Amino acid sequence: MNERTFKTLYLLFIVVALVGTSAHLTAGTAEAASPWQTILDAISGLDGKTDTIKNMVSGLQVSINVNERLCAECLCVQCGGSGHSYEAASSLNHNPVMITVLVTRMDGSEVDFLPSENFIFDAKIGPGPGIHRCGAPQDEVGCGPFTDSYFVAMGNGLYSFVVHPSTATLNWKPATYGFLLTVFSNAGNEGRALGEIVIDQ
Repeated sequence: MNERTFKTLYLLFIVVALVGTSAHLTAGTAEAASPWQTILDAISGLDGKTDTIKNMVSGLQVSINVNERLCAECLCVQCGGSGHSYEAASSLNHNPVMITVLVTRMDGSEVDFLPSENFIFDAKIGPGPGIHRCGAPQDEVGCGPFTDSYFVAMGNGLYSFVVHPSTATLNWKPATYGFLLTVFSNAGNEGRALGEIVIDQ
């Protein structure tokens, strides 16, 4: 964050404090606005910086957990078809890898009821043939027959899906695959996170 942006945010929080004090004094006549909404209202007239600061305030926080041992740890339906086996993902197979995602608002509250298409998985870092999401709208080939089990909304802001080499007949390579996950809320807010899949052998 550069000095100019820092000063801008500092002034905005002073505005929030003043508005909050005013709201407290007049609480008997009107409901006080939330601090976040006060910030959004205050920055609505800042040319060139509104989108950036609004994203800092109303954007999503995305956390990722990657499990390369999915098929070794459970009898998951994703591991039982298309040449898969009940073993950890390795250079000896093309078994699916599970991605678990926690989506929250900037205030820490969970974001639920997001459909599969709100999760954009982009894996372009690593060896070919690349990776795709099993059960994603653009490609459901190579991950087994149970397409309704590939994306799961578990509640409390938690979601999971599985990924697989883009060419279903080719095994993973012993490497680190990097990916970018972009998540959109139903209101259009956005959050991003980087993750990696590590294939050891």
